[in-house]
Amino acid sequence: MTPNKRILVIDDDPAILTTYRLILQPGTQSSWDATGKELFGPLEAQTPPPAPLPFDLTLQAQPEAGVQAARDARDRGRPFAGAFVDMKMPRMDGIQVIRELIRIDPRMGLALVTAQSGPPPRADLDLPRETTLLFLAKPFSAGELRRTAREMTRQWNP
Repeated sequence: MTPNKRILVIDDDPAILTTYRLILQPGTQSSWDATGKELFGPLEAQTPPPAPLPFDLTLQAQPEAGVQAARDARDRGRPFAGAFVDMKMPRMDGIQVIRELIRIDPRMGLALVTAQSGPPPRADLDLPRETTLLFLAKPFSAGELRRTAREMTRQWNP
């Protein structure tokens, strides 16, 4: 069986979506821009990613499209191992998106990306007790992003 390395990224900022691709799919690093440097530091200063990479990424700029992509992937029998979801987006915030993703596939690894200094209290999230939700505070390193994606796929592929 082929390991599931499918990762969904939902963020309404196209430059940040590009940055995810640059970090999680090596070989696309030629267009590392100011946004990537601001969020993750200079690419050349990052530790080279250990194999195996890359991940199979699906990038969505609209929260509703991200939720639909997760639903479609599940229905095709190719679910996502994990998802990175931005907290602040138009029409649906990250918590609403996370709740929908849990309904679609509770096995999916989930990371909420936020500019806040700490996670909201668990009670405020109103998530099922068994849900594991990681919080990534901006700015975070490329290495931290890779480790989180690797952990999502590792949990999916025991």
